Amino acid sequence: MTIYIVMGTTGEYSDRSEWSVVAYTDKSRAEERIVKATRHVENHIATCKEYYHGIRCQDTITSPLDPSASADSNGTRYFLYDVELVEAK
Repeated sequence: MTIYIVMGTTGEYSDRSEWSVVAYTDKSRAEERIVKATRHVENHIATCKEYYHGIRCQDTITSPLDPSASADSNGTRYFLYDVELVEAK
C-alpha cells in the first residue's frame, strides 16, 4: 500500500525549510489538501496589510490545514511524497 504525504516547503537554498503536513492513503484526498492549503496561505498573504507589500505577512500565518505553516517572501509550496507502507508483522 502506498501512502501520500503532503509536504510543505518555503525558502531557497540553505534557507529552505521542509516539513510533513499530513498523510493519506487516498491520493486524490492528498491532492485536494494541497490545493486547499495553498489557497489558504495565498489568501492570507493577499489580504494581509500589516507590512509593506505583504512581505512580512508570512510571520502571521496560521492554518487549520497546516499547523506548521510557514512562509517567506516566496510563499509556501506544497507537494506530494509517496511512500510504500510496510505493515509490521
